[in-house]
Amino acid sequence: FALQDLEGATQHLAEYRGQVVLVNFWASWCTPCLREMPSLQRLAESLRDAPFALLAINVAESRNRAARAVRGMDYHLPVLLDRKGNTFRQWGGKMLPTSFILDREGKVQYRILGDAEWDNDAEIDEILKALTAESDKPSP
Repeated sequence: FALQDLEGATQHLAEYRGQVVLVNFWASWCTPCLREMPSLQRLAESLRDAPFALLAINVAESRNRAARAVRGMDYHLPVLLDRKGNTFRQWGGKMLPTSFILDREGKVQYRILGDAEWDNDAEIDEILKALTAESDKPSP
């Protein structure tokens, strides 16, 4: 995908190749989405030295509405705008929040439906450690 961020710059998913990417689809009216955002922020901070990126994609809302939602919660991660929800639908999204974990080659490895406690879940921690550690393996 290629989506604009809150500042109007276009972000391409391909730019993140070589990193494990967590793509989180959310909306400002979605209470579980907002509830999980602080844990997403903490997760990204804990992995700042790893080959990891987190992209929060706001679904079918205006730039102003998305910006207002994150402004009050000390959220400093990239927020991209899927204004018509096309990307969400292309990814097979049916409910919010929905998150995808992509490996370093950009392949979807996991899909998580609903909210999660991202920085306090042993299974998620294991998944992310394994995927980010794969970059340390020598190529055949």
